[in-house]
Amino acid sequence: RLISANLASLSGSGAALLLLSSVHSITWLWAAAALLGVGIGLSGGAIFALGSDLAPEDETSRSKFLGWWKMVPQAGTLSAPLVAGLLSEHASLDAAAHALAMVALASAAWFAVMGVETLDRRSPSQAGSSRGRAARGYKSVQARAEHIALREAAVPVVP
Repeated sequence: RLISANLASLSGSGAALLLLSSVHSITWLWAAAALLGVGIGLSGGAIFALGSDLAPEDETSRSKFLGWWKMVPQAGTLSAPLVAGLLSEHASLDAAAHALAMVALASAAWFAVMGVETLDRRSPSQAGSSRGRAARGYKSVQARAEHIALREAAVPVVP
């Protein structure tokens, strides 16, 4: 469910930004704005639910993880207007909308490939955790952690 919410959010935002670059009437502007609002509205809760599902169990590590998890989207929220402004100043507003749409659609593609569903349909006692946090399809929390470690090893992190 989180994967589909995030995919809908990112795809909807990307489509709205593409639509925004080609509007010629106030009706289409309102339609693009509404679609963008829905996309942004879907993303907030889904991103933070995903973060709490993926956070480590240890309270100290969990706090640090969730702090970084919240900071990354906020950095995007802070930098997107600057990037859009610079692009619209040096190119055009259409170019800025297209660039931001491509970032949203590339993020949707990345999430579709790399995303892990965190919903566990088993009861917490069957899942082996008091919170039932093992992702569906994994036999244990350890198997899920190994999959996440392999996935992170495939994507280099630049400090």
